[in-house]
Amino acid sequence: MEVFIQSIEGGIYPMTIDSGTTISELKNKIKKDSRIASQGLLTFLDLDLTEEDGLTVEECVRLGNNTFQVTQFKGVGDEARGGAQVKKIRSEMDIKVILGDKRKFQCVKILPNKDMEFSPTKSLGVVYHQEGEENGKRTYSMEKFQMSGKGKVEVRRDEEDRADVYFIPDGDETEQKLVGKVKTYDELRNSQENRLMRILGSKAFGNMTRLAAVIRDFVFGV
Repeated sequence: MEVFIQSIEGGIYPMTIDSGTTISELKNKIKKDSRIASQGLLTFLDLDLTEEDGLTVEECVRLGNNTFQVTQFKGVGDEARGGAQVKKIRSEMDIKVILGDKRKFQCVKILPNKDMEFSPTKSLGVVYHQEGEENGKRTYSMEKFQMSGKGKVEVRRDEEDRADVYFIPDGDETEQKLVGKVKTYDELRNSQENRLMRILGSKAFGNMTRLAAVIRDFVFGV
């Protein structure tokens, strides 16, 4: 059977494989393909396949798509595999931060004036507005910041009572004031992602009627 691999750089390359090829075997085949310059996270329909090595490519293709994407490392915990070691934060104010990406994230409350640790990451979002209170249906507006290398993050209150974010590299007193990008994350989208991932990883994958209903809900929001 033929599938297509989209690289980080945007190129799309055909690849011929056996129908029983697993995701693990596909990853190894991609690593050996000289056409694909940059390695990263393998995804399908924007789903992280890191923990789905036993799934077959044919099972994925049954969903109606035969293109897999190689993307930058991302998501809760994934940053550690990408080499980032930022895992400590200290804030002068009571804030909430978002760890992960829009389909797989956690919201964490940071207590003021206290060092707090989390799983290694290379990005975090500082929430400035939350809409809704019901668990699973909240929407977060934030500034998302990217860090590089080992170190810690400090959040300081500026003269207008807003959050300034600094990255302090290990062994180096030279701090960096970070500039964030405005993002909005929706818990409803996050929970649907997790539901679909559970179905994809289930041994009961043969129940295609149930899976079709999940895909319909996921795509069309029914």
